[in-house]
Amino acid sequence: MEIHAESQLSARKNVTVIVIHTGEESKFHFCRELTGPDNDLWFPLYVNKSLHEAVEAVLTGHGIAENVTRMEPVSRGAMFTDWNVIYNCKS
Repeated sequence: MEIHAESQLSARKNVTVIVIHTGEESKFHFCRELTGPDNDLWFPLYVNKSLHEAVEAVLTGHGIAENVTRMEPVSRGAMFTDWNVIYNCKS
């Protein structure tokens, strides 16, 4: 039986992303992948991009994900929101 690459499903994973809002800017941080050398790597969230687009661009741009399938808020505070991000792994 021959299996075509496009018919194979890639595995899904999830990662927590923290979004903080400070004054005029917002930025996001991955809690597992792409945390930075001292766990303090933050990516800017630009006004013209949705959070989904920004997170997907970082994960796909670094070869971690094919795409982001779903994002769900799991915790909120006055200046932050924690998100559970589900993505298809890069095959």
